[in-house]
Amino acid sequence: MGRPRRKALLIGINYIGSSHQLAGCIDDVRNMQEFLMSRNHSPTTRDMVVLTDTNDVRGPYFPTGHNIIAAMRWLVSEPGCLCFLHYSGHGGQVPDNGDGRSSSGFDDTIVPVDFERNGQIPSGVLHRFLVSGSAPGCVLSILFDCCHSGSAVELPFVYRTDDDGNVDLMDNLRQGFELIGEVSAPVTRYKARKAGTEWMTDLRISRIMFSGCKDERTSADAFINGRHVGAMSWAFLETMKTDNYWNLSYVQILQNARALLQEHYSQIPQLSCGFQFNLDSPFRI
Repeated sequence: MGRPRRKALLIGINYIGSSHQLAGCIDDVRNMQEFLMSRNHSPTTRDMVVLTDTNDVRGPYFPTGHNIIAAMRWLVSEPGCLCFLHYSGHGGQVPDNGDGRSSSGFDDTIVPVDFERNGQIPSGVLHRFLVSGSAPGCVLSILFDCCHSGSAVELPFVYRTDDDGNVDLMDNLRQGFELIGEVSAPVTRYKARKAGTEWMTDLRISRIMFSGCKDERTSADAFINGRHVGAMSWAFLETMKTDNYWNLSYVQILQNARALLQEHYSQIPQLSCGFQFNLDSPFRI
């Protein structure tokens, strides 16, 4: 078996013309698209879908709640794919729906362009489509650059770095592995193997998310090199734009992003996952 098929979903929303307008989110996904293409990702809509609010408001690539959910379902619909999701836009919080999963009493959300009419997309819905509803063997990496993004996909384990770059693991959600109860095998049965160009991964627990901040914090906009960008998106791309990016580990990305951000911003990036694993493993995108 050769390398897995790679798919990407990039969502950037500036909320153009509204009182909630942002400046850098569309540039974030354009920068990400450029980076992925430079790393041999196919730009065709079969492999890479880009939703921005500069697209046709009546078309499938305008980031309404309906289109975002449809695109997420597309992303994780095929077994054995290596998938990447990047979201840059507003993040919010809504009262917890009563399932008891959030100790704070609030669910993190992402905010579609039509949220004033059709509402936000809460973490439970994101978990349902990106984790519970994914095809077997689908490996998904997520980058959320928005406020209140720490638990946006409700993954139970969270890694953060301190000011010195040390990484701590904390239990994110009270329900722990009940959130990923669709995985019949215990965490110790997770396996990943590389043999030449062959990859084998357990069925459904390969979910990793880099987020721009903790649940209760906000993510910053930045103006860098004459362009508006999201601070987390910028830090992630600056880390990845190296000749040896293929050898970067999860912990290196987390530490480098923190080091870049702490020079100018108070937000603390974090890494969430559905299982405890070796952070020195190479990151794949």
